[in-house]
Amino acid sequence: GEEDTGTPLAAQVVPRPARSRPPARLPRGPPSRADVSSSAVLPFELALDALSHPVLLIGTDGRILYANRAMLAYVALVTGRDWEHERVVGLDVAELHPGPARDGMRERMRQVAASTSPLPPRTNRVGKLLFVTHDTPLRDPEGNLLCVMMEKIPVSLGP
Repeated sequence: GEEDTGTPLAAQVVPRPARSRPPARLPRGPPSRADVSSSAVLPFELALDALSHPVLLIGTDGRILYANRAMLAYVALVTGRDWEHERVVGLDVAELHPGPARDGMRERMRQVAASTSPLPPRTNRVGKLLFVTHDTPLRDPEGNLLCVMMEKIPVSLGP
């Protein structure tokens, strides 16, 4: 049967040393790699980084604004290479997906951005882990899209 170890995903996927410096500050306006050099950290960034499940914030242009530690571990597992926060911020989110899945990922982001209600979650399996992915549009009080929050919730450790 399935077993929940209660161990945070980041610890299950890739053991990582503690960060030597705080996470990069979210850029204001279009993301650029220069923005990640800021040492200022906002409280919600600390909260996102402390989560045990992968979280990604994606700008309206499809570029990554923020990836928490668990997401960096997840991406390393999926791609087979280590990713530092500074290399992820500013990338098109599709670049973190295998070639055949890139167009589908871009289409999903277009659907999420255009939707006025939540889309059904999607699932993917990585080894023995099954993830349910929620793509949540974050909007300002006037309804303008600010960014999309992608959360990958591990739901099983499968056989």
